[in-house]
Amino acid sequence: MDLDLEFSIDFKSQQFIDNFIHKFLYLSLPVSFIVGFVTQSLLYLIFTFVIFIIVVLLVSLPSYPKYNNNKVNWLKAY
Repeated sequence: MDLDLEFSIDFKSQQFIDNFIHKFLYLSLPVSFIVGFVTQSLLYLIFTFVIFIIVVLLVSLPSYPKYNNNKVNWLKAY
């Protein structure tokens, strides 16, 4: 059983996903800290951060069709 886990996206979408991941994870740090501080629970801080990571993975990891709108036309080899 061969499991092919290749998630190919075009270059413009790679840049979009990279920016999205950075911005979303930078946002998750203060939100997780505030949740942990307000509840005085390190467990809630960790759960909040893990939820943010799962959301980022669900949005960025699969190769959705919108991530392949700008295909690159490669030159043919001689």
